[in-house]
Amino acid sequence: MVSWRTDRWVDRLRVLATLLVVTLLVPVATSAVGSTVSNGSSASIEADDLDRPATNVTFVTSQGKEFRDAGAAFVVIDTDTGERIRRYDEAFRYYDVDPLGDDRVLLVVDRRGVDPSRGFFAVTMNWRTGEVIDRFPIPADTHDVDYIGDGEYAIADIEADRVSVYNRTREAIVWEYDFGTQYPNRSAGKTEGFTHLNDVDPISNGSAFLASPRNMDRVVLINRSAKRIEWTLGSEDDYSILNEQHNPTLVNRNPPTVLVADSENDRVVEYRKEGEKWTETWRYTDVAGWPRDADRLPNGNTLIVDTWGKQVLEVTPDKRVVERYDIAGQGTYDAERSPHGDEPAGPPIAALRDRGPAVDDSVIDEARSAGRSRSASTSEGLVETVETGYYLAQWVVPSWLGRGELLASVLAAVLAVVWVASESYRLLRR
Repeated sequence: MVSWRTDRWVDRLRVLATLLVVTLLVPVATSAVGSTVSNGSSASIEADDLDRPATNVTFVTSQGKEFRDAGAAFVVIDTDTGERIRRYDEAFRYYDVDPLGDDRVLLVVDRRGVDPSRGFFAVTMNWRTGEVIDRFPIPADTHDVDYIGDGEYAIADIEADRVSVYNRTREAIVWEYDFGTQYPNRSAGKTEGFTHLNDVDPISNGSAFLASPRNMDRVVLINRSAKRIEWTLGSEDDYSILNEQHNPTLVNRNPPTVLVADSENDRVVEYRKEGEKWTETWRYTDVAGWPRDADRLPNGNTLIVDTWGKQVLEVTPDKRVVERYDIAGQGTYDAERSPHGDEPAGPPIAALRDRGPAVDDSVIDEARSAGRSRSASTSEGLVETVETGYYLAQWVVPSWLGRGELLASVLAAVLAVVWVASESYRLLRR
């Protein structure tokens, strides 16, 4: 009799576990069936958009994840309406995008798996029609290529730890700055690149280069003719200044003022050089995480790529969000406004203070005094940990799996493991 009752309760628990697993997986299955994520094999242009005279547009690239349904894309947004008017997703990865006049852009793309020639390319294309105007191969894992002029391109060569200048007409490297040579102690014994050089910007018509060796936690200005570093912002492992930054912009040459996406510190920050010291003049921290681009627009606002939030923000100097563009692709990487060209380098905060309206200095004071107090709270720290886990998981889980679906999947998996373990235990007892 006891055995019968025990078996009956076990059967009830089995039915309950089955119902729970099915209930948890229903929203996952629904999301999968309804997913519209592209497989990366097409480019979408609405027929009615071909004649649209939009000129004030915002370009956004998404890097994608580690697998083929990465959600990598190059998107064109009507700045005034927020409407997406173009989406290209035929490449495996999209990195840097630079406007080149009204109709053309320069893109860094990774075409592995979708092109017989494979590999990385710098692509000049007409963004309105998708026509490729020029394309040439670049070193593997390159994230940034900038057009200097006269057929020359600056390349942030991650693979070789160098900034190089490529002459398209001659099809040859005509200049380079080798970080391995300049930092021999740092590079000694390294089997992989030590810089992860993710960005280079030509300054003053290519007479200097602003470079971002990410893994060295610093931004440097390289004098082209002298092949020497004029100044350095940050130092390796001093995370109070920079922590694996992306896409710095020189918003003023004298005094040097740098706006940078301080990625691992989850903030955008501006620094001004005063003598030998760098002083923080502005910061913005209200991002989901890992910002990877920040541009100061001519109107004084800052265009920010919030990678984990899959969004692009336009923020005023006093931290008000005036525009927000939601981006479907995973790994949002770069954003540019077409009328302003590449790296618009709008005014530094000091200039905005001088001309008004007043910039709220409490932005910096609040951030410093808070000391990232959200991490000090146990409950808020737990929420932040869960959010971080979700955003990191997006690099490997399908693009259509939202927070709820991911949580349901994890709970279903845990329940299934407990169920299998209990059944195994019962079998062993018998």
